[in-house]
Amino acid sequence: MPADFSEYVDLRMHDASPTDIYLGAIELARLTLPEFSLRTGTVEDALFQAMSYMQMLSVAAINRLPSRIMEGVLKITGVSRNLGTRAVITVNVVLNEVTELTIPIGTTFRYSIDIGDGNSVSYSFMTTESHTIEATDIPVGETLPQAEIELTSQFVGLHILPATGGELICETVLPDLGSVSFVDYTSVGSNPEDDATYLSRCVETLRSFTSANITAQQIRAYVLTTESVVSRCKVYDLSNSQNVDLYPTPASPVTGNLLVYVYGIERFLTPAERSSISANIADRSVSGLAIEVLDMKLADDITIVVDVTVGPDQDTAAIEDAITEEIALFLSPVGFTSAAEGISVADISAITSRIPGVAYVTDISLTGGGTYMENITGNFVHFLEKGTLPDIPLANITVNITVADILGIASLE
Repeated sequence: MPADFSEYVDLRMHDASPTDIYLGAIELARLTLPEFSLRTGTVEDALFQAMSYMQMLSVAAINRLPSRIMEGVLKITGVSRNLGTRAVITVNVVLNEVTELTIPIGTTFRYSIDIGDGNSVSYSFMTTESHTIEATDIPVGETLPQAEIELTSQFVGLHILPATGGELICETVLPDLGSVSFVDYTSVGSNPEDDATYLSRCVETLRSFTSANITAQQIRAYVLTTESVVSRCKVYDLSNSQNVDLYPTPASPVTGNLLVYVYGIERFLTPAERSSISANIADRSVSGLAIEVLDMKLADDITIVVDVTVGPDQDTAAIEDAITEEIALFLSPVGFTSAAEGISVADISAITSRIPGVAYVTDISLTGGGTYMENITGNFVHFLEKGTLPDIPLANITVNITVADILGIASLE
């Protein structure tokens, strides 16, 4: 029997504060000596407080051992944590006179996004290479030299971007620099992988370390951890290419068959790549198992409408772009990590609520219908066939923003 690698249990919820330990120690002492009482400022009280603090450090360290051990073991096997990415934007730099200006590496720029209630969030970007603006770099119809340069965020994580033409402030003294405005972006950045997601991947890898892969879960883990050309994989037991129905009537099981769907890094795999994967799976599986490796089916026939409310003085255009991009990323072949065979309103609501500036989600509607998705409007749109992933374009996502003023009166943006 292969080892049963149980799901990781996070022990940090059992962390104890020095106060809890201190009071617990006093209660325990009173079980033996009911009249026991500590007076502030005594030697005994000092010992109890010192012991409580040191015990808190020990408890915290012990509760973090499982995750650190898991991370160390998985690093040996080649599974590393996704540390997130930086945002990359393009800005237009205009000089204040007809001259030449060199913007050195490490020049920092900053912009602020108002998140309501008089609060704002600042984002800092910097140049990663030197840029020289010549005195002759004057576009037709303009009077001053200017050029577009690329900036990279100083910190990893998802960034809210300013509206097109939004002003940035140069924090490095450059006397000949006039104005800096936002033009476009290459990436909005991504947040680091959280412990739950990372440790889930660790468990999947460990499950694949058996002499023979038997279950769909083992084979999926094996493909994702050994085939570098594969980014997404779905595996179905007791299935072949003639029995792929999921909804409304699931296909009948086919004994001795295994159906594997794969998708590459933003592309379909070639027949030769799929054939190689099939051979590798067969080498690691029990004999007599009929294996088929097919391309994923990408479904783009669904329309999403999201209604949200934001606070006053928000950059609604930036929030709309951030919501649209995050939903499109989630509903893409690489970003759709849900185990569900369909798209849920709850998942989209959770993604939308995490966008900075969103006060709350008012409503979400899903309208499906097509080859691989059921034709329905509701809270869950089912995939009709096995091996389906969403690939929803930006044009199919509509975000309606309502701005609530300080009096609570909402106006549709």
